[in-house]
Amino acid sequence: MANVTISQLPSTTSAVGADVIPFVQSSVTKQITVDNFFINRTLVTPALGTPASGILTNCTGLPIATGVANLGSGIASFLTTPSSANLKTAVTDETGSGALVFATSPTLVTPILGTPTSGTLTSCTGLPISTGVSGLGTNVATFLATPSSANLLAAVTDETGTGALVFGTAPTISNPVITGSGTASIDGVPIGVTTASTGKFTTLATSIVTNANATYTVLATDNTIIQTTAASTYTLPAASSFTGRRIHIVTQFAGTVISASSNVIPIAGGAAGTAILAATAGKFALLQSNGTNWVIVASN
Repeated sequence: MANVTISQLPSTTSAVGADVIPFVQSSVTKQITVDNFFINRTLVTPALGTPASGILTNCTGLPIATGVANLGSGIASFLTTPSSANLKTAVTDETGSGALVFATSPTLVTPILGTPTSGTLTSCTGLPISTGVSGLGTNVATFLATPSSANLLAAVTDETGTGALVFGTAPTISNPVITGSGTASIDGVPIGVTTASTGKFTTLATSIVTNANATYTVLATDNTIIQTTAASTYTLPAASSFTGRRIHIVTQFAGTVISASSNVIPIAGGAAGTAILAATAGKFALLQSNGTNWVIVASN
């Protein structure tokens, strides 16, 4: 059909007030408006070429593999099949391998955590004491892994002595050296006296001495003192230095025995005084230190 103008179309088929397009159907020239031809048309498998622009808001079915440009390598595969493996293939700067990790209750296999800013290890297990804990003293990790006497000795830096670790009940102690001066006792019974110079026991406090003088200074080695003649005033050791020590005093003369200080508590109790023995031959008193005074715990 030759080109014709709108005015050349039959008036009976002319559309009034709208642009029309002529066409021939069964040798008859007809017309259709532009609006009817282009608006709300359904195109079947059209080849659109490269549209200058387009709004695809209501479009569906765009294939991600071929219909979207400029995707990174592996992204289309991940978007089609979003698996951990496909995400790892797409990402180029990942660390580690395996499954994608989310924040809540993930299971991590041999992760390298670096230096976390913080962390709560309440439920953690398996932290190696030798390498997993910092700040331990020399050999402390070894003792914590193998808690032996030898390993504790190697860890402690200000110990005294060697051998096995000692606990309070029935220990076996070999050749101890006790420093300082004073007596040692077992269940309140003196077993000896030490000197500051050697720290070793010199004698056992079991000696029996006699005194015939009006004064007497009780020695650290004295256990039993027999007063033979005359009344006498005894200077007792400081009770605070001999807690638990016992001293026997017996008089064979009808003379009093008193303390030079008010540091003797009568057998009946009360305030500390000086009286020890009355002026009667055959009297005795057993004194024991309570750490403050000497207490008469037995007498006749």
